Amino acid sequence: MSITFKPMMKRPIAWVLLTALLLSIAWPGAFPWSWGGSLFLVTSVAMVGMFVMVDMIHADARPHKGRRIFWLAYLGMGLFNLGTTWWLVNAHWSALFATVFFNGFLMAMLWTIYAWVLRLFDAKRAMWALVLGWLALEVFHEDWALSFPWLDLGNIYADKTPWVQWFQFTGHRGGVIWLLLTNWVMYQAMLSKRSGQSWWPAFKPAILLIGLPSLLSLTLLWTAEDQGLRQHVALAHPDIDPYHEKYQLSDASVAAQWKVRAMDYLETAEKPVNLMVFPETFFYEGFDERIINMINPIRQIDSIIQVYPSCNLLMGVSTYAIYRPEDRTPSSRPDRSGRRYFDSFNTALHWGDGVPMRLYHKSKLVVGVETMPFAALMETYLGDLTVNMGGTTGTLGTQTNRVVFSDVDSLIKVAPVICWEQDYATFTRDFVAEGANLIAIITNDGWWANTSGHVAHAHYARLRAIENQRWVTRAANAGISAFINPQGEVVASRSWGEDDLFSHEVTLIEAQSFYTRYGDLLGRAGYWLFPFLLLSVWVRQRVRS
Repeated sequence: MSITFKPMMKRPIAWVLLTALLLSIAWPGAFPWSWGGSLFLVTSVAMVGMFVMVDMIHADARPHKGRRIFWLAYLGMGLFNLGTTWWLVNAHWSALFATVFFNGFLMAMLWTIYAWVLRLFDAKRAMWALVLGWLALEVFHEDWALSFPWLDLGNIYADKTPWVQWFQFTGHRGGVIWLLLTNWVMYQAMLSKRSGQSWWPAFKPAILLIGLPSLLSLTLLWTAEDQGLRQHVALAHPDIDPYHEKYQLSDASVAAQWKVRAMDYLETAEKPVNLMVFPETFFYEGFDERIINMINPIRQIDSIIQVYPSCNLLMGVSTYAIYRPEDRTPSSRPDRSGRRYFDSFNTALHWGDGVPMRLYHKSKLVVGVETMPFAALMETYLGDLTVNMGGTTGTLGTQTNRVVFSDVDSLIKVAPVICWEQDYATFTRDFVAEGANLIAIITNDGWWANTSGHVAHAHYARLRAIENQRWVTRAANAGISAFINPQGEVVASRSWGEDDLFSHEVTLIEAQSFYTRYGDLLGRAGYWLFPFLLLSVWVRQRVRS
């Protein structure tokens, strides 16, 4: 169908730039923390420009259509990555370069595949290819060497939670389908309007596609019940700059300061605190896991429990484990003597009165910071190189199983999710599937500085609450600490520049959501169906030729 535009929008590049702009301003974190959700309707048209670009190039008489579509898509998706992750440059320029270069390339390939299928068949089959391809890419992005779930398309709704309560059934992958389809039907309506046809028959599907999920979401929100055992949780929010402040303080001095603050808080608290959560790498110097209960900073903090035995503690610490050569792990390194090996860990530590100390090792590691992609190849040329982003760095060890921490009465069963792990929906879901009735995120968001990065990261936690229908507590070294209810609503928070210890009552919910029980059905379907769709298109092309 031919389509005409005003002179300034007759060039495909203009539509590509418009897409990058709209996606970037609609993304969580683009505006201050309290403004979230104000651009919900923008998401329904943010990607229309990409469909326009593909059709305009298909309709012109110039050659090399596939190549031109790829490079324009690369420009648009690269700028989208730049517009939403520009703050990475505060940590290291290479992190931003990798995001724009690699992630932009993969997204551009999906639009090129969409254009290829559209040229060979029709718009409906091309949309199947785009939707399945995007689902497959996001699942692929969870586990490969350059894993980067930050720009999963469903994350665009993280600050628009009233409209996506239905993620408790689909997970945030439902947002991938919703975003792409709403933009496609909006484009179809625009085509009808521009070609002189009645706009209503084409616009009606857009209203239904936007309206029905929104109505379902609002119904779920209005009928939600917060039933279950209530417990009081406190969060420490130190607001410490990880580059210039945190590592100037010894763990012993931090322990002495916060022991006093915690004691004073518990003494004046209106209700007994059942769990106190401290951020990621609260203690950073590195503790031998064999004797961790004997180390001075831990013993100082343990005195809180001696006075207030009903209060359990959860905190982030840096630890290490030592092995004999025959017991070494794939991630372990030799010590200076060369006779022993060790693993360093980014660890969550939990204990209480009558509850022994238990450890969980962060297992989704930040690429380039805590783990080196393509390690064997990179080590050959660069050695043990990592980017310092103001936290635990170096090649760290992990563990294969998820751990749920319980208090002495097994009332609070807490999932210790460490920083980057919260951005992996299926990974966080595994904790809840193991029986967690509370998600406790401990993080250090200070290395992004006071930019949109820490704001977006805090919003993403709201999706984990909706998906698993669990309260989420979030303790940040710097950035945003918050209490989030199962509807994704932030009920109490502390932001950048605030130094506080605060508490709120949470509800311990035992029932599992559909998403928790059955997992990422949409993502897995896309991951397995996309290759078969590509194969069928390739075979059809070969037959036709």
